[in-house]
Amino acid sequence: MSIHFPKVEEEVLRYWREIDAFQTQLRLTKDQPRFTFYDGPPFATGLPHYGHLLTSTIKDMIPRYWSMKSYHVSRRFGWDTHGLPIEYEIDKRLGVSARDAVKNMGIENYNAECRSIVMTYSAEWRHTIERLGRWIDFDNDYKSMDLKFMESCWWVFKQLFDRDDVYRAYQIMPCSTALSTPLSHMESKQNEKMAQDPAILVSFPVLGVEGKEDTSLVVYTTTTWTLPSNLLIAIHPDFEYLEILDEKMGHRYILLESGLSMLYKDPKKARYTVVCNIPGKAMIGWKYKPLFNYFSDTFSDCFQEDYDAAVAAGFISPSRLPPCPVDKFCWRSDTQLTRRAVSSWFVRVTDSIPEMLENLEQTTWVPQFVKERRFANWVANAHDWNASRNRHWGTPIPLWVSDDYEEVVCGGSVEELKRLSGFEGPLDDIHRDKVDGITIPSQQGKGVLRRVDEIFDCWFESGSMPYASIHCPFENSEQFHNGLFPADFIAEGLDQTRGWFYTLTVLGNKLFKTSPFMNFIVNGIVLAEDGKKMSKIRRVAAMQRAIQLGRAARERRGVALKTPLRSLVVVADAQALADVGSLAEPVDWSSLGKRLKKDVQVVRGALPTLSQERLREYQRTGSIDLPGGITLGEGDLTPVRVIEEGKQQDAGLSSEGAPQWEAAFADDMVVLLDVAPHPELVEEGLVRDLVSRFQRLRKKAGLVPTDEVCMRLRVASDPDGVGLGNVVAARQDMFVAALRGRVEEAREEGEVILEEEQVVGNPNTEDIGPIQEYDRRVSAGLLRNDEHQRGIVQSLQYLHDELRHYRAPPVVHPTLESVKPNKSIFSWFGSSSKAAIREIPSNLPRGLYLYGDVGCGKTMLMDLFYDRLPPNVRSKTRIHFHNFMQDVHRRLHKMKLQYGSDVDCVPFVAAEIAEQGNVLCFDEFQCTDVADAMILRRLLESLMSHGVVLVTTSNRHPDELYKNGIQRESFIPAIQLLKDRLHVINLDSNTDYRKIPRPPSGVYHTPLDAHAAAHAEKWFRFLGDPSTPEPHREVQRVWGREIVVPRVSGRCAWFTFDELIGRPTSAADYLELMRSYDAFVVTEVPGLTFRQRDLARRFITFVDAVYESHAKLVLTTAVPLQELFVSRDELRESLRASGRADVDDDAAVQDVMSHMMDDLEHNAEQLARSNLFTGDEEAFAFARALSRLSQMGSKEWVERGMGLESQGGKEERDSWARTRSRQMEDSM
Repeated sequence: MSIHFPKVEEEVLRYWREIDAFQTQLRLTKDQPRFTFYDGPPFATGLPHYGHLLTSTIKDMIPRYWSMKSYHVSRRFGWDTHGLPIEYEIDKRLGVSARDAVKNMGIENYNAECRSIVMTYSAEWRHTIERLGRWIDFDNDYKSMDLKFMESCWWVFKQLFDRDDVYRAYQIMPCSTALSTPLSHMESKQNEKMAQDPAILVSFPVLGVEGKEDTSLVVYTTTTWTLPSNLLIAIHPDFEYLEILDEKMGHRYILLESGLSMLYKDPKKARYTVVCNIPGKAMIGWKYKPLFNYFSDTFSDCFQEDYDAAVAAGFISPSRLPPCPVDKFCWRSDTQLTRRAVSSWFVRVTDSIPEMLENLEQTTWVPQFVKERRFANWVANAHDWNASRNRHWGTPIPLWVSDDYEEVVCGGSVEELKRLSGFEGPLDDIHRDKVDGITIPSQQGKGVLRRVDEIFDCWFESGSMPYASIHCPFENSEQFHNGLFPADFIAEGLDQTRGWFYTLTVLGNKLFKTSPFMNFIVNGIVLAEDGKKMSKIRRVAAMQRAIQLGRAARERRGVALKTPLRSLVVVADAQALADVGSLAEPVDWSSLGKRLKKDVQVVRGALPTLSQERLREYQRTGSIDLPGGITLGEGDLTPVRVIEEGKQQDAGLSSEGAPQWEAAFADDMVVLLDVAPHPELVEEGLVRDLVSRFQRLRKKAGLVPTDEVCMRLRVASDPDGVGLGNVVAARQDMFVAALRGRVEEAREEGEVILEEEQVVGNPNTEDIGPIQEYDRRVSAGLLRNDEHQRGIVQSLQYLHDELRHYRAPPVVHPTLESVKPNKSIFSWFGSSSKAAIREIPSNLPRGLYLYGDVGCGKTMLMDLFYDRLPPNVRSKTRIHFHNFMQDVHRRLHKMKLQYGSDVDCVPFVAAEIAEQGNVLCFDEFQCTDVADAMILRRLLESLMSHGVVLVTTSNRHPDELYKNGIQRESFIPAIQLLKDRLHVINLDSNTDYRKIPRPPSGVYHTPLDAHAAAHAEKWFRFLGDPSTPEPHREVQRVWGREIVVPRVSGRCAWFTFDELIGRPTSAADYLELMRSYDAFVVTEVPGLTFRQRDLARRFITFVDAVYESHAKLVLTTAVPLQELFVSRDELRESLRASGRADVDDDAAVQDVMSHMMDDLEHNAEQLARSNLFTGDEEAFAFARALSRLSQMGSKEWVERGMGLESQGGKEERDSWARTRSRQMEDSM
């Protein structure tokens, strides 16, 4: 008996709806004891993902269990409808910051925009949660934007205010530059990342100190944004500082001795002398000249830096606040937080820490360690809570203040506000646009009190959920105190430890001196394959799909990735378009900001109002005028076209006429790429190429990014009139942005670090043929002269010469009638649709069919031919034959869906392909599929009839194609066509060209530096099939599971460590890979220390499989091989625990690590005695893996079976292949 679980589940759901099961259960238990459950509110602006499904399952299981025990368990769904995420979505939609939007459209309209999107995906949430089988009440839900919820938040705040737990302070706070608001310390911890900050050295001239007239203080800082408002320099009174004389500058500097290495690239070679040592305490009180004079009058007694030091010294006080030079912030998301002194409203937390920790002990957490470590540590080190935000869409903080902030009144309800203010109108909404205009008469003679600008942190609202969700204390007060508080159970993900759990805890303890929940289950975080949160990857995935399709379109038209193109159109559903649009950047705000300064805000406000006509005019002219006399020029804007569902928009024209669209399709997305050439884009591509060349020169010279050098260019010759010098002069902004410096004309002065002569631009404008290019490469030592190969190159030259004078006929597209089947009786004996294929032109040059074994030089020969095609060839395409046929079948399928299966669609598709290139080059021509075999002759004949010249490489003669295939006799005409219309040339010789030169013998590379990628690429090409120009993706299957192999060439597979080991895998997976591939390249292997034991065990299983199948293994690792499984520090601790005395000696530890690679038995025994492994078996496995890795890195192992040995050669390789084949059969 078989069962279809999804169908059964749907039947159960239908039955539950039919009997109204959930509500019926609630009615039946309404008089029973309560079991109280709180559900944390999600944002409805995002779709549910797997993480929500996990949490929802837990949230359903526990309440369902207690319901089955006859408890009444109320379960209401809640929505978090306020806060920064909502405003940020609106800011992106409007294209301006919230501050500017409110200024332009008013806060009422802005809040209406926010309100319109808060429930965007509520229907999807309901469908997903119900389909999961979770019982929860969506009809009686709560929303944080409802009046009753907001009013209860006012009441909560009023209780805190009346207890003197609310205060206003000026403190250093983490600030979001994207959202123009300070954040709480709790929020600042929720998106921690490793980041690299710019660091600079700044000199400040000393003023008014005798004998220091020509002396400056050298200061190191990573907070460069503070320099315009710098007031103080912090020094340590107990440190010794150096005063030095820089002999080159003739100036004195004071700094720490450790700072010399930052001031000079090589302090040993630097020309300076130490004048004297100065104790730090002797410099206290010195004055210096600030970098900027903005605040020198107001703070003339200053000019140290640290905020706390400034307060302690009396320079800063509540009546004398420090200046802030920044009044505008970056509008982008995910920006790095800054720390600034800002005014905020705080809730006292530190005085309640002991009470919170004591009440926490009365709660039960699963797992327990989250409570005892993570959460308890967070509470123990808690700061006072910054509960205010300088935003617009949220619950207004109910504080009305005088202008001097000396009189502060808090309103705890709508009724209280009306009583205090005398306001008599309706207040059925208390958002900012409704209450900001209400004033309260002063009781101290200070005129009127106005509401403060801030709103609540949305976490304050979430933490108020136990009270606000039932409008307590205005309603349901008795029920609240008789069973609704505290909760018996809550559940959320680990990331809420510093979020909802914490705010619930703070407010519950503050208001009622107890924990707001008694039992708690914390689930882990469901991550995507790349280790990121599921909620973060959807947008990236959409953009990646668009990029991949764009690359496919480029490949079909032979457009290099580095060539800039003008337009890209994405056609997809609304969600995918929003995802792509959120990551696309139509405006270079960074460059505009530097150029326009404050006027950039005018641009922000004006862009969303531009009509389609004005944008098209900008495309044609490269210029557009905006209000305020601002003119944007070419390159300032990049139009992003989106075709919305149900609409048709003019996609615009390129400046040279109609775009040449090239389409690429996926199941859920279409990408259209305008591949038309434009001179200005060609120029931009040329500059990008130069930038890349300069960057490679810097790397080659061993320079680091901070090294300042002069970059110079000399044009030795310009036979094609490219005007490279003029291009460089006109595009200096691109060089400055990418290289942090201008590119100057070369001069005979100064020391030259590195100089190279290179060819830039179109490599074949001189119409250099394949034979000339071959000779050039031989002369340059890039190739070895070989008479057999030269003869083949001469054949390429013959075709090249023919193409110089060849003009392909215009493509004539067939009509639909011409390819419809003939309905007469004669159609039984063959369709007449063949008439749609015209005669092959008599002047069509005969193409080339180059075939040979691995190592015969197919790829190099195709490169010579394709790259050196004569300039008169108007269009060309080079593509792997497998990819080409996939595209053909996709096009055929689409047409058959449109016109029916009776229509012969091959001539239609052939005409489309002929439009894309009149020289069509295939890499790796082969036919293994019956679907290909049945259409190939007609397809090739149709292409030739349009004047398409075919050139292809293959690993077999045409007569060997589709050998033993189904209905091979039907394929014979295709073979004959290839032999008749193409010159068939055998490339095989006694020379294996891929072995010139041989790769390095070392297969392992460390560390993961710039050379690691080149190391992997070189070995991949060597071990793979050199006739395959680009790696391709393959999928293997084992026991119904798919194993994705991201990069394959021949019998070599390339994974990153994450792709291979990052997901749970078994030995069966690795054995399947061994059956399919002879060599493996694994890159980005991290140090697999004690904390990564699970990953290490998987990797060892893989290493064992590679070793036992006699395959090749290439690695790039973050640490040396001997430190791969045991770090130096771990080994040191293990040796110390075993009683070894010399563990602090690095040489001794290094000696032990070196021996770990050599003596398997000894090292397994030694590792087993350590505390690093769970037993003898595990220790032996790790030691054995090290030993095997060492053996697989030997020259003998690497060269075995490759035909590289001094004796044996090809015979030995074939023997090795047969042996390995038998081994793999045995393993099966």
